[in-house]
Amino acid sequence: IVRVHPGGIIIFPSAVVTHETIPIKPHETRFSVTGYVAGGVQRYLDAGGRTLIEW
Repeated sequence: IVRVHPGGIIIFPSAVVTHETIPIKPHETRFSVTGYVAGGVQRYLDAGGRTLIEW
């Protein structure tokens, strides 16, 4: 279990760890934002904004 303070974020590749949402109490509220970045975009950024051919 990873605890994150209110307003905090955690970023991890979903393939690295098994993750799930655990139940909360009736009076509690949970919010989450999920994003996705394609592998090609990550390679482009890792190459300094150049395509693999230019790199």
